[in-house]
Amino acid sequence: MLQDGDIILNDGLNIVSSFNRQFGYPLGLYTHASIYIELPKEGGRIIGFNDAGIQVSEPDAMLRRNFRLALLRPRVKPPAGALAVAFQVLSGRPMKFDYDMKWPSADSNTSYCAGFISQLFRLAGLAEIDPFPQPAPRAQDYWDGWAQQHLGLQLDRINSPNALLLNPNFQVLAEYQEANPRLRHRFWINDATVRRMMDYIRTDHRDVAPPKLGSRLALAAAKAGLVDGVGFIDMPEPRQRVFITIYEFMLRVEARVKRSMILNEDQTWDEPAIRALTVAVADAYRNEFFVPPPSR
Repeated sequence: MLQDGDIILNDGLNIVSSFNRQFGYPLGLYTHASIYIELPKEGGRIIGFNDAGIQVSEPDAMLRRNFRLALLRPRVKPPAGALAVAFQVLSGRPMKFDYDMKWPSADSNTSYCAGFISQLFRLAGLAEIDPFPQPAPRAQDYWDGWAQQHLGLQLDRINSPNALLLNPNFQVLAEYQEANPRLRHRFWINDATVRRMMDYIRTDHRDVAPPKLGSRLALAAAKAGLVDGVGFIDMPEPRQRVFITIYEFMLRVEARVKRSMILNEDQTWDEPAIRALTVAVADAYRNEFFVPPPSR
């Protein structure tokens, strides 16, 4: 039974989640955080915040549509109604998604999933058990520098959802992974693709290629309101250009791997076999999407 203030961490199977899993800090299995709040009129709801805005879901519906979940509970129970009042305050603001994912002040109108939950706790007078307090400074590593240069993104300012697993004010009640083979296959494909992409950048010293004409046209159409479903049209321009190439690369690899698996259905497609196939397919596309840096 869920209780007021419970936090749900989840790991989606989409490409954004696969990307975030490798670049979040601290690293871990989870890429998104939501919170269960007892609302006065609606009853218990799971509330989250993403680039589509505030999401309010029936618990059963939300929990059914995720690949991997963790449920964490505050060791000190929040006062009854405090989080509901805080949610009323936040939902009354013109909240906008912060693509830089910086830790927000309590009165900020920009946030992201973990920051939004942090704001709720602080507005409820529960700063001492904030699930996602402001990140402490840390030493810069390779990917911090790469993200700053190529994405204009400061990774060391971001609290990933996995930070909650290190918070002593919360206890892990349960973790769950969907047993559906199709979902596991998709996870292995996307995860292996991102890891291989990181090899191209760090080991092979390659740059992400400029977006292809088709991708640029699709993005322009989305910005003009002609098509829906392009979730990163509000990203800063430099980051958008890099991300759209990565997005297309991952889509191409996933489609070809799945096609190969169908055409060779007599083979045993366990995790090592799927990851090996994914690496081979990614390598076949490498030169199309990742290019040597221009000579200095």
